[in-house]
Amino acid sequence: MGATTAGFPSNPVASPSSSPHPRDFAVIPIPNQLVIDPGSAGSSNLTLVSVGGFAGTISLSATISAPNGTAAPTVSVTPSSVRLRAGANASSTLTVLTQSTTPIGTYTVTVVAQSLRITHTALVTVIVPDFAFTLQPSSETLALGSSRTSFYTVTSLNGFTGTVTISASNPLPNVGVGFMSQVTVASGGNASGQIFVNVGSNAPLGTFQIVFTATSGSITHMATLTLTITSAPVPDFALTTSPVSLTIPDGSTGFVNITLSSVAGFTGNVTLTGSVIPTVSGGPVAVITRTSVFLSPNVTGTSLLEIVTNSATTTGFYNYTVTGMSGSVFHQVFGSLTVTSSTTGDFTVSANPSSLTIPQGSQDRDFLNITSTSGFSGTVNLAASVAPTGPFLVLANNQVTLAPGGTTQVVLAVFLNTTVPVPVGRYNITVTGSSGSLVHHIIVPLTVTVPLENLFLVGASFQPTNVTLQVQNTGSTSASLVAYSVQDKAGDTWERTGWSGPTIGPNSTASGILLTIGVSCPTCSYIGTPGAFSQFIPGNVYTIFLTSARNILYKFTATFPSGTREALALESFTFTSGTNLTLFIRNFGNVSVSFTAYYVKDSSGNQYALTTWAGPTINPNDTAPAVILIGSGCPACSIVGTAFTFTPGFSYTIIIVTARNNQFSFTVTR
Repeated sequence: MGATTAGFPSNPVASPSSSPHPRDFAVIPIPNQLVIDPGSAGSSNLTLVSVGGFAGTISLSATISAPNGTAAPTVSVTPSSVRLRAGANASSTLTVLTQSTTPIGTYTVTVVAQSLRITHTALVTVIVPDFAFTLQPSSETLALGSSRTSFYTVTSLNGFTGTVTISASNPLPNVGVGFMSQVTVASGGNASGQIFVNVGSNAPLGTFQIVFTATSGSITHMATLTLTITSAPVPDFALTTSPVSLTIPDGSTGFVNITLSSVAGFTGNVTLTGSVIPTVSGGPVAVITRTSVFLSPNVTGTSLLEIVTNSATTTGFYNYTVTGMSGSVFHQVFGSLTVTSSTTGDFTVSANPSSLTIPQGSQDRDFLNITSTSGFSGTVNLAASVAPTGPFLVLANNQVTLAPGGTTQVVLAVFLNTTVPVPVGRYNITVTGSSGSLVHHIIVPLTVTVPLENLFLVGASFQPTNVTLQVQNTGSTSASLVAYSVQDKAGDTWERTGWSGPTIGPNSTASGILLTIGVSCPTCSYIGTPGAFSQFIPGNVYTIFLTSARNILYKFTATFPSGTREALALESFTFTSGTNLTLFIRNFGNVSVSFTAYYVKDSSGNQYALTTWAGPTINPNDTAPAVILIGSGCPACSIVGTAFTFTPGFSYTIIIVTARNNQFSFTVTR
């Protein structure tokens, strides 16, 4: 950038005519402000003006204010002595030299002009600007055959303005590095550019450094990108938008669906930002409805970009950007949009309601209104999609015909009672209306909630003519069971209606749900081949249907193990004291279970062990208490680590060993 000059105040012009003023002189620096890059020089012309017929020799010197110990600019005046004639002007030059290590800041140069009896001073301000150069992120991990986009930022410091050129050290073999080579920075602003790193399948493995250099005039800054290349897949996320291009009438809002997907086990929050370029006064504005989306492995998440225009928005072509960041992982996608004039014939698409909330396993509908604007008439084609996939959509009509000023309503049905359960979460339904070159999209946010009742089979224990179920209700209200049926692989079925089954509370698990068949169920009806299904047979798979009082049918499959199977579940527990814990354990296996040892471990790894424990024997489908003692309550216990007691607010892991040497682990919190 070099040295630049700034404005200076108007200076008096000496006149050779007689003056009533006493003989004097003035010293005027032109300019009185210098902007000098580190490692550069700047100068100011010192103009000496005779006042009142002054004539004589003037000595000039200069000093600069700077903190002690800093690499402050140096100053010099050439010539340092000037002969000034009466009624004339003379000049000298103030030179200011900065070093490459001169700190940015504002310095004051004091110029002293002195004759035999007269001394004057003048001040010159010296501004040393700079810029900051950073990489975001500064380290990346990429697998062979993958690529990633990041960016650099140049930030103006102390009034820096100018063009900054970017370069990079030689890349590694089979590693491509691309970037914007120049950016222009305004005073007090910043500018960013993309960096694209592509790792080939034959690139070397290991950790390497790529040095980026930013230069403007005498100012140079470097930043290092640490690149780790691995053969294993790197956790990442994918970012896509739909539609990639859209048309928005001025005064309207356009919608872009954002989809995030976990890659290679990625887990974490992704922060989303959006923009429209170029940025113009009254131009389109980007708004992200969900700025943070949490992803877990093999899961997708969604958000929405709204592009808002007004009646004064300049029509024409724009780009939108969506950026996703999570720690050092960065992705950015681009799309295009065209703002058109709303004075030409057009149509709008709207939904009532504008969003849907449907319990899992249910269905609902939305009403789409297609309306003619500015005299539009013609055929509008309709399509609907959902992201992520799962819900099933049906449009009552795929095409409507509009008269000028008319409106047509179309029903959109949304089904969640599909063969594969639709996961609870957020979805975006995109409805597209098109007619020739006119295309409009709307997004209908869909939230799939936990249903009022939602049953899952936790475990099943078989006897020849009965099966005992353990069923969990993850819904928000109680579920009462009123009927069941049990079917073998050939379709033979035992069915019982008018059954007074248990009521399972919300977020609760019911054990001991007894379903009987054959001779054990005289009130059951049988459908199928006579005598083909009279009892449960080990090794076979059975389908179980449960019906709730809300007439919701649940379908489960369970296998009757062909051999001996121990299966335990912790139904409840109680702490009697700091050394006494009682576990209530249900046996939903097919054999009786006896216990021979237990281990109790706290969160710090300290452990009590009783390896000569004569615990209870629990028969299939029964529940029994098991008393667990530690510390002073268990003299026979051995301890590894530091002694402890059951303390309120802390969790403990209990491991129980059966006589068949099977181990079962439970976690309890006092």
